[in-house]
Amino acid sequence: MKNTVTWIVLLLGLVIGGVGLVILWKLPTPSVDSSLETQAPLTPVVEEKTPALTDNSTVSLPQFHWPSSEPRHTYRYQLDSQIRLNPSLGAGDQAQWQLIPLIMQGTLNVRRFKSNADEPVYVGFQLSDLTVRHGDQVVPELAQLYGRFFVVALSPLGTFSGFHFPAYMSESEEQTALTESISPLQLVLSDGITQAPAEWDSVESHASGSYTAHYRWSEPNTVHKRKIAYEQLSDSLGESLQGIALKAEVLESETKIELSPSGLSRVAAQEHVVFSAQYGTFSESKTQFTVEKITAIQDAHLDIWQMPDDAVDMLKRLAAMTVPSAGPVSVLESMRLDRLREKFAGVSVNALFDSLVASQDEDAWLTYGEQLTDYLRAYPDSALELSRLLRENVYDNGITMTVIAALERAGHLPAQRALLELINDSRPEAHLQVAQATVSAGGIVKPDPSLTQGLWQRVENRASEYDTALLALGRLSATLDNGGASAEAWQIRQQLAQLLQQSPEGNPEQFYTLLGLGNAGADEMYPIIEPYLQAESSRIRGAAVQALRTFNDAASYQALLQSSTQEVEDRVRRQAFESLTIRTEKQAPDTQTISTIAQHLTEESNSDIRADMIQFLGQHRHTHPEALTALQTQLQQETDREMLKTIYQALYQNAK
Repeated sequence: MKNTVTWIVLLLGLVIGGVGLVILWKLPTPSVDSSLETQAPLTPVVEEKTPALTDNSTVSLPQFHWPSSEPRHTYRYQLDSQIRLNPSLGAGDQAQWQLIPLIMQGTLNVRRFKSNADEPVYVGFQLSDLTVRHGDQVVPELAQLYGRFFVVALSPLGTFSGFHFPAYMSESEEQTALTESISPLQLVLSDGITQAPAEWDSVESHASGSYTAHYRWSEPNTVHKRKIAYEQLSDSLGESLQGIALKAEVLESETKIELSPSGLSRVAAQEHVVFSAQYGTFSESKTQFTVEKITAIQDAHLDIWQMPDDAVDMLKRLAAMTVPSAGPVSVLESMRLDRLREKFAGVSVNALFDSLVASQDEDAWLTYGEQLTDYLRAYPDSALELSRLLRENVYDNGITMTVIAALERAGHLPAQRALLELINDSRPEAHLQVAQATVSAGGIVKPDPSLTQGLWQRVENRASEYDTALLALGRLSATLDNGGASAEAWQIRQQLAQLLQQSPEGNPEQFYTLLGLGNAGADEMYPIIEPYLQAESSRIRGAAVQALRTFNDAASYQALLQSSTQEVEDRVRRQAFESLTIRTEKQAPDTQTISTIAQHLTEESNSDIRADMIQFLGQHRHTHPEALTALQTQLQQETDREMLKTIYQALYQNAK
């Protein structure tokens, strides 16, 4: 079963493109004695024949787009394919054909995300209620793979210009499989604006290579697409066939795309492609594809519906999804783990650790860290052995950091248990190790409740590094938020807010809780932090302005701008300005910010803050004339030699 699934995955990555190759000769399917010519054809897609418009004519026709007014759609999805493969090609043997039938049926969920007019159109796809069959065999592993959420960036004319996947989907085979599952939906329009040509050609590409497609309009709102010929096959095909040169012949290709004001209404496609070499035919594939719009209840648990509406926020969330929402990654993950186990055959985690300890080259620690991470993924239980080794002795700080970072990257339950053991190490000499493990606990994407509770217990018991635990809890909240676990993230923030309000004025716990809320980076916490900007203790005020550097709301930004110019304590005023500068690195400063800093520059008594402000104005002098004017004015008034040098550097440095 495992081998069958493995090779089907490799196959499905290219099947819709008509390829049906990529080292498939290991697929255990029954041999077929009959020749290509005697194979029964697939039942053709029934399509209404519509007359072509007059050659070289132009008519006023609608330009297809994914409308933002109706961003959510569901479709009935079906893919039927039969691939006949000759794995003995080039071996001089008589052809031994393998027949590989594949059927995919389910619901295709589609969502357009909000983006600016000058940005690509971002459309998300996710299959649900999916069944995948290889002949009579149901393959749930493939249904799980094809049920992953991903995003396509489209040009204004409809070209698939880019793809975005969850961070956990790093395997190219997985990515290719997903993109090819919706490739027939690509409709590339002509560049006509008000007058669209009746027919046009487009050079497009997908997993099997680049090809020329011919389009023609027919009334009403229907486009016909036909793949004419391949221009070039992908390099991966030659690599898979160990250098055998292939050519592709498109025997049949018909796609009918029906449009409606809300977007795609129906797509029906069929294709018949043969791949051959000088030795004979290698592969023949016949594919049918149908997508039809339906009204269905949307499953709120799907990743596609849990994403934020804004495309920028959605892409950030996607990049932070290092662990799938449910279940193992896919059969390809099993393949990767098998390769890792083969790589580390006969190697113990103790031997890897001893090599790390013996190494005197700090640059080599990075390599050892990657090896330990791979080992932990292949053998999760080895995490507890690493914990035991660290707790038996005191090692160089770099060695400890290397091991703990590997545990964080592995992130599975045994790794979390190992981190918790290190956090609870009571040896006085292990305080740095405890701090490192505590910080790493905040980076676990899917923390077990025992790990989160272990951090809270250190806070409640005022145990060693309880202040670091507060910082880690804030980081953990942000990690959970980025991974889509918003409820758990919110719960941590609420507990931190409650602890902050209960802490005595000026207490160290208050200081670190503020910083922890800053690590959480949730704008909703600004009203909780705001009162502490006016705290009697300058240390608490400093923690409050530092916390706001991770926020994104307008109110906290204005508070930082005010503290940067009106705070009486030099140290806090500089911390506020540093936080403000960090905020402007994410979003360019507005005119009010530049004007406020420019006006305050001549009044600023602290030379360090004045130098910071001069450098800031220099970075934005090209986009804000008032920044340049302020620098020129300050140049005339400044008497300090070092400050004059700073102004000259700001005037002539490269702007951001």
